[in-house]
Amino acid sequence: SNRALGHLYVLLGQGDSRRIRIANTIAKKINQGNAKVRWNACNSIAYMLTWCPSEALLSSNTFVFPSLVTAVVESKNYKVRISAISAMTTPNTLQDYDGLEIPTQMVRLFEETLSNIRNVDQQSNLNQNSEMFRDALLSASVKLMNLLE
Repeated sequence: SNRALGHLYVLLGQGDSRRIRIANTIAKKINQGNAKVRWNACNSIAYMLTWCPSEALLSSNTFVFPSLVTAVVESKNYKVRISAISAMTTPNTLQDYDGLEIPTQMVRLFEETLSNIRNVDQQSNLNQNSEMFRDALLSASVKLMNLLE
């Protein structure tokens, strides 16, 4: 249902008041339900940001950004965490992020999360999932820092 809602969001067109409700409904599912529901919710947000980048989905008008942050920091499933990072970094310009505030917050979040991973990695063996998560964080950080230059 998350994917269908994402497609509906795109089809409704700019200015339709139902779009905020759809975005918030999907955002709530990012951190509820089984891993597949959460992963699909992240992918739906990425789809919406791909087709409607100027909608400022990551703005304070929606729960999208806080939900993605929670998924990156707290999800136990690495696929969900990586999908959340991917969704957060879908926009390609600062204008698509509605300014500097959110990308700056994201860079700090990714740096802090990387630091936490390094601390955990020093105490245990790295597994493939944590390596993929770390690589996703590094790639996302580089993309965001390039946008901020």
